[in-house]
Amino acid sequence: MWNWMMLGLESNRVIGLRMAKLMRGGKAAQREARRMVSEKVLAAAKAGTSLMAGASGDKTGGGQRQAA
Repeated sequence: MWNWMMLGLESNRVIGLRMAKLMRGGKAAQREARRMVSEKVLAAAKAGTSLMAGASGDKTGGGQRQAA
């Protein structure tokens, strides 16, 4: 439970920083947008693979906190 709470708090901060970069625009914002999409696609693929292999929801989301 604690890991999920910390993931939520840390994710909120990361999202805020990324949104600020996107609002500034320019090439840095374009790179950030591409990076965000590629990270989400990779995370979804990893989570789906883990779930199909029988992992629990707790184990599936655990690696996201290190990535954030």
